[in-house]
Amino acid sequence: FDKFMKRNLLCLLLLLQLPAAAQIRITHGPWLTDMSEDGVTIMWKTDKPAMAWVEYDEYVGNTFYSKYHPVAYDSKDGRRRVLDTLHCVRLEGLKPGTEYFYRIFSKETVSYGDYGNMVFGKTVASSANYDGPTHFRTFSSDADNVCFAMINDIHENPERIGELFSGIDVSKLDFVLLNGDMFSTVNGDGQIYSKLIDACVGAFARSVPIVYVRGNHETRGCYSDKLGDYFPTRAGRFYYDFNVGKTNFIILDCGEDKPDTDFEYSGMSEFDSYREKQADWLKSVAENSGHQTRIVALHIPPMTGNWHGNIHIREKFLPVLNSAGVDLMLSGHNHSYGLIEPSENQNFVNIINDNESLMLVEIAGKNIQITISGKTDLVWKNF
Repeated sequence: FDKFMKRNLLCLLLLLQLPAAAQIRITHGPWLTDMSEDGVTIMWKTDKPAMAWVEYDEYVGNTFYSKYHPVAYDSKDGRRRVLDTLHCVRLEGLKPGTEYFYRIFSKETVSYGDYGNMVFGKTVASSANYDGPTHFRTFSSDADNVCFAMINDIHENPERIGELFSGIDVSKLDFVLLNGDMFSTVNGDGQIYSKLIDACVGAFARSVPIVYVRGNHETRGCYSDKLGDYFPTRAGRFYYDFNVGKTNFIILDCGEDKPDTDFEYSGMSEFDSYREKQADWLKSVAENSGHQTRIVALHIPPMTGNWHGNIHIREKFLPVLNSAGVDLMLSGHNHSYGLIEPSENQNFVNIINDNESLMLVEIAGKNIQITISGKTDLVWKNF
């Protein structure tokens, strides 16, 4: 008996000396994307694979612990995803123009076996105390007023994001438009967080959704094909449209700025055919009516520059946009402010933001006011 006790005691002492397995952690996020009148996508990252879900509810001044809440899981094609560290939960069936709070959860996947033999570990969640769960407000279905902010051409300078949003009341924003070239090249998961997402989460993205416009630089790098995974859309691509109240927004993808045959692309580019396909889609969107105001976001401004990308955009996009009832186009790319007035070739205003300024856009019916602060300081109105 003494030998048995000594042996067990020795085993216990050895176990106590072993390092404890690190608990799963939420390492990045959450951030919001693809907002609509009745839904939103919530993204976050853990350091270990996990089953992930969101608890959410209407916010009416109550605490998170006041009652049971609806739950939505990170799932695909009828199965809850348990082997990923990038988590994506779509909330649907929400009420327009309504404030919700939410809390994210991740349960570590320890071992993936046959059905009935899965092993899960501990669960980690965002806070429900102190600062409380995170809030968002769905787009209103009949709002005349819309307010959003736009930045562009940050080129992996996260400090600038914090600086530009330091004086902005983000609670008034419906969304934030990232209008291209937030990266110089896209080379990995860690870069996407450290150079962009973490800064956006700190400034606004827990409560205000990101609308991502791809720039020409974001088509470059070994990880560029993965960029859409971090800013998913229901359309499943970088060009689409959406409505906020009575305003219609068209998001276009400029592609690269040089010919597809340029040696820098190593034979991988097919942007001419991609833009042609996009132009065909744009024709169907242009025919839709019922909006009060229509705004287009496109990284490369069509009427500036004589590089191939600019020229091809002018040829393929402009004829369609000129007949689409566009009130305003917002662009970047040039790293300097520009105002292009309507002309015989382009019958709408195109405002180009520089790379060190934040553009605040406020829409009231057909009236649009733009306030730019940073490298450029000015106020523009269409009336």
